[in-house]
Amino acid sequence: MQVRILDRNWLVEFTNSLPEDVDGECDPPCRKKKKIKIRPGLSSDHLLRVAIHEMLHAADFWKSEEWVDQTSADLAVVLSRLGYKKG
Repeated sequence: MQVRILDRNWLVEFTNSLPEDVDGECDPPCRKKKKIKIRPGLSSDHLLRVAIHEMLHAADFWKSEEWVDQTSADLAVVLSRLGYKKG
């Protein structure tokens, strides 16, 4: 699936080719044919958190991992409480 984040295009790809302990990965914004990779089969809640996490990296690749991780966790909780359901 193609997505646009801050006027840049990204290909979101579900793949098992990520390292064993990694559920998502985002290419740097300067890369051509940028990808956001997400491990398939994640629970709905975890998928939401991972997707937000990787999209935050896409939006501001230079934010610290700590900031991205905490912000994605907080946003995932809020969206879940608002009734987000994987469709």
